[in-house]
Amino acid sequence: MKKNRFYRVLAVILTLTLFFSVLGYADANAAVITKQAKQVAKIVNKERTKRNKGKLTLDKKLTKLANKRAKECAKLFSHTRPNGEDCFSILKENGVTYMTCGENIAAGQLTAKQVMNSWMHSAGHKKNILTKGFHKIGVGYYKKSGSSYKYYWVQIFTD
Repeated sequence: MKKNRFYRVLAVILTLTLFFSVLGYADANAAVITKQAKQVAKIVNKERTKRNKGKLTLDKKLTKLANKRAKECAKLFSHTRPNGEDCFSILKENGVTYMTCGENIAAGQLTAKQVMNSWMHSAGHKKNILTKGFHKIGVGYYKKSGSSYKYYWVQIFTD
């Protein structure tokens, strides 16, 4: 008896999940904050804390956009997007408002520790990481086998 009830409840849950996803209530592109993103954000906040800059919030929407930018960087490794627009156009396209923003990109580093080491040894990237006016971060990571660098990393910062 209990087994039948379990399967009926499960069937209802699955039916409702499918129903709402078809209606558009489930976002198929919902931000996934990867293990790599969490590791990068943790190291960023460690570096900022050492210098009394305040911690950044790992933002889901910025992370979604950073993931998209990481995929774009596998096509064209540049702050210019494959469509010819500047990297910040992705923020405007997705309704992100800001007074100030920044982007760091990197390629080839296997781990969060390696990419953060690279960024912290580059004056411009380090400046973005430590800018006191930034309060949010999105971290993108994309792995593309057979590409020039294989691993692509993006940080997007906003106030």
